[in-house]
Amino acid sequence: MRAGSADSEVLYFAYGANMAAAVLSRRSVWPTAAWSGVLRDYQLVFDAPGIPWLEPAFANIVATPGAQVEGVLYAMSRRSFRRLVQAEGRGAYYHPVDVTVEITDSELAQKRPGVAFQAGRRIQRLLPSRRYMTLLLEGARARGLSGEYVRFLENHRRANTPLPGAVMRNVIVVLEALFVRGIVPDRTIALMWDLTERLRAWRG
Repeated sequence: MRAGSADSEVLYFAYGANMAAAVLSRRSVWPTAAWSGVLRDYQLVFDAPGIPWLEPAFANIVATPGAQVEGVLYAMSRRSFRRLVQAEGRGAYYHPVDVTVEITDSELAQKRPGVAFQAGRRIQRLLPSRRYMTLLLEGARARGLSGEYVRFLENHRRANTPLPGAVMRNVIVVLEALFVRGIVPDRTIALMWDLTERLRAWRG
């Protein structure tokens, strides 16, 4: 994993809900700096399985020549980054990958090596919830991502979920706390999706 400097700083590229400052604050992650940036030759997809029916899909990146993903490049301490890894499933759900990010909100465009999260398990034809997409849009607008990219997020199809966004937010907060403390096993979400797929197959 690449560090941002010799003194144990990490450059982390966020492209999903972690673009929103409120999400990082909730996770006790405190960046020391932030820039808008572009990750080239990757595509944003929503194929990282979440909670069946309630929070169906989370963001992911896949290598795609010619495509690009906009997001936020954060500088943070290794301690903050470890907290982030814990909140994202302790590395069993998302795993860090080395990337090179082009900073776009500086007068002098520059490329910086960093890390991003990539999902270990993928399921096609999933849709993100309205609550989740609202977080992405909040972060994208706050960091001044391009109008074209914001419109792409605004127009992305969303899943119809049974719980209001405020209720689902509380569910996610509780689940994150359980994952971080090791109370919920890493494979819980995977087992839930296995059961969901079997039920779908059984129902035809």
